[in-house]
Amino acid sequence: MHGNRVASPTTAKTLAQFHDGVPAILLNDYKNGQVLTINWKAFHMYLRVTSDVLTNAVDTFGSTQIYVVKEDVNSGKYAPFTATTNWLEHYGYSSSQTTLNGISKLPASSLLVIPGVYSYSESVIASIDNHLSNGGNVIFIDGPTTTIKGNSQTFKDILGVTSTAKYLQSQSLIVVPDPIKDHPLIADFVGTHSVSYDDAQQYIDMWYEYMQGTLTEVVSGVKELASVVRPEAYISAANFPAEYGNNLKVHQDWPKWLDSGYLDYNMTMGYTLDFNEFVNRIDWLASRGYQDITLPGLGVHEFTTCKDIEVILAQMDYIRSKGFHGFTIFDSKYLTDTGQVAHNCGVLEQLQSYFGEDVEPYYPSIDTTPSGFAVGRASRPAYIDGYSFEYENASEIFFKDDSGRGLRDNEVSAKMMWDFFYLYLFVEVADTQLNADLAQGSLDEGVWRDDVVEVFIDKDNNGGIEYSEGDYRFAINVNGALMDGKDLFDDHSWKFSNLHYEVIANGTINNNSDTDTGYVIEVAIPWNDLDLEVNTDKMMRIDIGIGDKDLETDGYQYFDWAHLTDFNYPNLWSKVKLDSQFVGTDFSDYSRSLLKQWGNSFDKFNYEDDALINMFDYAYVVRWGQL
Repeated sequence: MHGNRVASPTTAKTLAQFHDGVPAILLNDYKNGQVLTINWKAFHMYLRVTSDVLTNAVDTFGSTQIYVVKEDVNSGKYAPFTATTNWLEHYGYSSSQTTLNGISKLPASSLLVIPGVYSYSESVIASIDNHLSNGGNVIFIDGPTTTIKGNSQTFKDILGVTSTAKYLQSQSLIVVPDPIKDHPLIADFVGTHSVSYDDAQQYIDMWYEYMQGTLTEVVSGVKELASVVRPEAYISAANFPAEYGNNLKVHQDWPKWLDSGYLDYNMTMGYTLDFNEFVNRIDWLASRGYQDITLPGLGVHEFTTCKDIEVILAQMDYIRSKGFHGFTIFDSKYLTDTGQVAHNCGVLEQLQSYFGEDVEPYYPSIDTTPSGFAVGRASRPAYIDGYSFEYENASEIFFKDDSGRGLRDNEVSAKMMWDFFYLYLFVEVADTQLNADLAQGSLDEGVWRDDVVEVFIDKDNNGGIEYSEGDYRFAINVNGALMDGKDLFDDHSWKFSNLHYEVIANGTINNNSDTDTGYVIEVAIPWNDLDLEVNTDKMMRIDIGIGDKDLETDGYQYFDWAHLTDFNYPNLWSKVKLDSQFVGTDFSDYSRSLLKQWGNSFDKFNYEDDALINMFDYAYVVRWGQL
């Protein structure tokens, strides 16, 4: 359960309470009306208690006209307003829409329902007060905590409470006090079997312990599997503070995870600007000896004024004094003057001054191939004709779409090899529906929307979270249309000068009444165009993306080798290493095969003659244009 909770009732009657004693349902008589507060996010009616109390309230209030407040803050497909009106309709109640500013115009004795609104101006509070004076009734769904924390005594009197309680984010029991069990709003769901508060707390504790143990098993299982699949990987997690028992409420026994080696690093959340509370948390972490493996969270998330940066700097000083080696900021938008809550505070400049160097948000790189995918050296140059003969024994990549479209999901096989002039790439795509708008000879814009192969190259293996100098990209669709560019790719004036490619379509393009097989794209990427001299063990980053244009109802489908949802992050492309091992078919074998076929047909060649084989090899290479 989740909920913003008001507390400390004065005139309000507590009809039910949570397991921690905070009121769950409050009813307050105010002037000539009544105010019902459901003290959690009960919009979706997951619990019987919610639907019972609200239907009883609507019937008891006897209002023939129901108005539900709709504002930007509570609107949307799954938002409180929509969920509440759907619930009313489900139970046969018709309702009308209003706004906070429209409350003053509501008919007397009507029922006002306000789901998921937390801030109220003085004029709106006066309108609610007047509505109740005229015999109207009000239902708040989720406690309006922001206004209760303010200075409006009238609003506190309307709800009959004076304060707020901690946000509810856990399993909970709703307990009905014995003297209240016959109240007409709750009588329907009070059973004959009574459960004491202590029993309820015991059940919750047992549930927490069960969930905590289960989650620990999951974390240990992840570590065990990762040690097999990626033994060099580090496991980290962002966790709630454990020193105050919050770990039980979110089932995170992360001190055990650290002590048992299930986690390598821990980022503690619980962001606060209360320096004493922060010190207590840091001291607790230090007492456990977690300085080397914990990055405590700073209170940047809680910024309200520019002076809060002084607290953050003090927190950094204290972390350093206790021997910690870093910290966590959630989230990076607070480092910029345009994104932070308190505008124009110069947070980034303050941090730069503090560290004495440039400060940039750190984005960890996740490599699917940490040691580098080995690309073998070509025994002889490949002839770019769309056939894979020359790629025998070359390392192969398999990846596929998993969008759930059945046979329309593509599968991909790709092979790579290299020599001192070219990087060779042979991509075979299984695709049952071939489609493309741009014809061969078309350049740049729109190619990526067709059935297409896109190749991304970070020649210097320097990663980064955006394109930079040394990053290249090209796309070739099933018709042979080409898009290419470098660096940021916004300027397509740069072109490959010696890119060789061939496309073979196995099917009919733009005819979805039949079933196609797929297509092949073979390409030779010149190192000269990349301004690159290569040798064995050269490392770079490469990604291969596939665009799949099928039915209009599918939308644009795409997937890639690195399993990204956005291809435009060089730091996440796969590492590739140019290996010294020769791969591919030696042309001498190919030549013998061809000459043997011709010899059988014309009886004019001795296809075992080495001199003839060498001459044929030379002719084949000249045909490619290498010599």
